[in-house]
Amino acid sequence: MSSQSDDLAALRAAIRDVLTTQADRTAIRKFIDSNAAMDTALWVQAAELGWFSLTIPEEDGGLGAGTGTSLMLFEELGRAVAPMPVLGTSLAAECLIRAGSPAQRAAFLPQLAAGEQPAAFALPDAACSLRLSDGHRLSGSIDLVIDAAAAKLAILPATDYAGKALFVILDLTAAGVMVEAQNMADLTRRAARISTNDLPITDAHIISGVTEDIIAVMTGIAGLLLAADSLGAAQSVFDQTLDYLKTREQFGKPIGSFQALKHRAADHHVAMAGARALVEHAAMLSETGSPDALLHAALCKAHVCDLAETVAIDAVQMHGGIGFTWEHECHLFLKRILLNSQLFGTTAAYFDLALAGLGDSFARAA
Repeated sequence: MSSQSDDLAALRAAIRDVLTTQADRTAIRKFIDSNAAMDTALWVQAAELGWFSLTIPEEDGGLGAGTGTSLMLFEELGRAVAPMPVLGTSLAAECLIRAGSPAQRAAFLPQLAAGEQPAAFALPDAACSLRLSDGHRLSGSIDLVIDAAAAKLAILPATDYAGKALFVILDLTAAGVMVEAQNMADLTRRAARISTNDLPITDAHIISGVTEDIIAVMTGIAGLLLAADSLGAAQSVFDQTLDYLKTREQFGKPIGSFQALKHRAADHHVAMAGARALVEHAAMLSETGSPDALLHAALCKAHVCDLAETVAIDAVQMHGGIGFTWEHECHLFLKRILLNSQLFGTTAAYFDLALAGLGDSFARAA
């Protein structure tokens, strides 16, 4: 266990070192001011270092690390508010691992593990109207697909002519696939609207047999990754706020010595320690295949994202007037956390998912 912990700590340090130098505030501002879909140089470096292969099974070209390793990566990405389309790529891989055929896994997972191309992923929701006809032709659209502006591959929800749920694997560069960039409040990531009209789809690109359980598991995985990203972002902006409280003076003393601010900072510190424990526990349940893994993943998304939002809003306020300015960094963290709170389901939706998982736990106990 100690060896595993040391290896994870070393990997975290290596990832943080890359992001500190390659995704510093200058690089992030440059990305925001550009029309680029992603920071290509950073993506290439991450691919060379094997970041995208961490949790893909060894037989599929990956390293076969556990959920905890993936959450550590996302925590560091959130800590740096890194402009990288890793979320879609990770979820596309997880979907193929759980629902893809052997041929689909062999065709696509090694590409994703090698970072050959970013991917996008979406779950069924009201923004999706993709339908597959009896003749295997896809028509419709889906809005605000995270990471789609940078992606070459997308795994998207659809229904067939009989109304059965499935996923389709799309080459976003193919003729007949339209990708329109869409603006979001979070400026460190990109989204797009994907639409098709009578696009032919082969059996090799249809993930059939998608069950409610698969969709629930993918929702839980997405929630865990977003919780880790939000935790990293909240910790980073909180650390910056502490530094500010120690250096900003009023009435001849650091404002961090004022009791009201001191207590607020202490409350956030304790709350984030609890959130970190919740994320680590959920990762352990996921790695061990616990039947309660989905319950705790849903609670992670609901609780941690809510807490991170509170911390980020308070960070803006405790920075005083400069915290509300465009030039300061606080808004970058706040907007990223706010988007995380909405992606793949709101807090209320994830609490509903947790209640469903709690019901399953009671049924097993009975």
